[in-house]
Amino acid sequence: MTPEDLKELAAQLRLPSGELGAQVAAGMTKGNAVIVDRAFEALAVEPGHSVLEVGSGSGELAARVVEAMGPDGAYAGVEHAPDMARLTEERLGSSVSARVVVGAYGAPHVDQQLGGLAYDRFVAVNVLYFVERLDDFFESAYRHLRPGGQVVLGVRSQLCLDQLPFTKHGFISRSLDIYLTALAAAGFEGPKAAFLQEKRIVMGDKSYPMDSVIIQARRKTM
Repeated sequence: MTPEDLKELAAQLRLPSGELGAQVAAGMTKGNAVIVDRAFEALAVEPGHSVLEVGSGSGELAARVVEAMGPDGAYAGVEHAPDMARLTEERLGSSVSARVVVGAYGAPHVDQQLGGLAYDRFVAVNVLYFVERLDDFFESAYRHLRPGGQVVLGVRSQLCLDQLPFTKHGFISRSLDIYLTALAAAGFEGPKAAFLQEKRIVMGDKSYPMDSVIIQARRKTM
């Protein structure tokens, strides 16, 4: 891939749109299968739970969450890319317990649409590379969780991210310690992480190591 191709790929991964965005979204669904599986397992969604997802993407995780929580649960997705929000809505169909808000998490209009509901679970997969201020993001997540509620974050390790050829274009690379420290500073209890080495991916004539890190923490009960 040329430098311009890599720059465009990075832009589409950040904000998929148009025909190329649809192709990138399909590739993301396939490439993120393992990290999404791990995030869903960590969420441990039960019937009646309420879940807030930031970065709903194509709706792969959202569909599984809505099925697990059942008709008495509530799902809200926040998606910055309008084309991805439409994919999530299509995936969820006519579920009356689910809704998708278009916009950047933390924006006033998004907060207004989310309302005052306190969620049982907060999840974001492959989102934190595009968050400039972790403190604001985690403080908002803390506010949107009920006491004892759980946050689940899925990321690639810093080593993995830094080896990929497109991540120098707009991705923020951070160590695991930075994530854990920021969660604790926001008030979360027991931040922890679990690492898994995944299969290598091929881009052009090269292959790159892939992994996934699932980060978990809880809002204080009192």
